[in-house]
Amino acid sequence: MEKKDLIYIVEDDERILEIENLALTREGLFTKTFESGEAFLDAIANGLPALVVLDIMLPGIDGLEILQRLKTSAETAKLPVILVTAKTSNMDEILGLDQGADDYITKPFDLQIFVSRVKAILRRVHASEVHNYLTVDGVSLDLEGYTCSVNGVPVELPAKEFELLALLLRNRGRALSRDTLLDGVWHTTYISSSRTLDSHVNRVRRKIGAAGEHIKTVWGIGYKWE
Repeated sequence: MEKKDLIYIVEDDERILEIENLALTREGLFTKTFESGEAFLDAIANGLPALVVLDIMLPGIDGLEILQRLKTSAETAKLPVILVTAKTSNMDEILGLDQGADDYITKPFDLQIFVSRVKAILRRVHASEVHNYLTVDGVSLDLEGYTCSVNGVPVELPAKEFELLALLLRNRGRALSRDTLLDGVWHTTYISSSRTLDSHVNRVRRKIGAAGEHIKTVWGIGYKWE
């Protein structure tokens, strides 16, 4: 079994854990399950999976705290995470996406949609094995290594900020709608607040310095790299 095929499921509800696990294994995917955040954190210290399906409402260390730990550690910052939760608060969704979650699913959910979203992220993991670079106006991106530099100076970007910048650079000169950006980076055209996209754009602008002036707001549409 290759590491890229392995999915970790972190869920304290035994019934939901069993359903998620069965849905994925029936598709020929490999899984490992955990009923607490502590057990999961112990496991990733010994090796990383390709993807984590993470419940927010966990005993002890909750899912948002685990996500924050993953995204602020160099070893796990690029590890894809799908948040799964019974919470319906817009703030939970915003916090999860702002902290770098790759997707957000609210219970109860359709199992076919759940499996499809897992497979979509795994396809991205496999596609990232093709090593290529993108350089525009002094901004250089290593699209496999997820590293960024501006005029040769390294710039630290979390995964979602990196993907947003890459999408703008690939489409330089074109105005990209908010829906296009949301779909390209978060793989959804619905996020309950515009704060997520706008805050990511503002952070990218700030981090890349003077080059951030190339990111223009196109009022009523979205953004573009000019």
